[in-house]
Amino acid sequence: GGAGRGGEMWGASSSKRAEMRAQAAATRTVQQQQQQQQQQQQQQQHQDEHQQRQQHQHNYQHQQQQHHQQQQQQQQQQQQQQQQQQQQQQTVLPAPLCPTMTVRGVPKEIVSRDSGPKLRTP
Repeated sequence: GGAGRGGEMWGASSSKRAEMRAQAAATRTVQQQQQQQQQQQQQQQHQDEHQQRQQHQHNYQHQQQQHHQQQQQQQQQQQQQQQQQQQQQQTVLPAPLCPTMTVRGVPKEIVSRDSGPKLRTP
């Protein structure tokens, strides 16, 4: 009889265990989702902080320097954007400026293609 009783008790506890496990799994997934959302928000908020943290790890712990670094980082981002724009402008320069192309009298297709469709001759 003792084994039977033990079996019954174990069966009841195992079903409870299954419920607990299901609840734990459910709460775990919810927590993971919340954590992911929080992480995404934090990543957006602290992107410049993170970039600055890589450069100044020992300074990052001080809040006053955090603000200072954020300002620096914003300036750096603006500079980077300006540099990117400048690079784009430089790379877009038409190739016909090269003297060899214009001197040899290259077909108009190349000139029109490089300088843009506006100057294309019919």
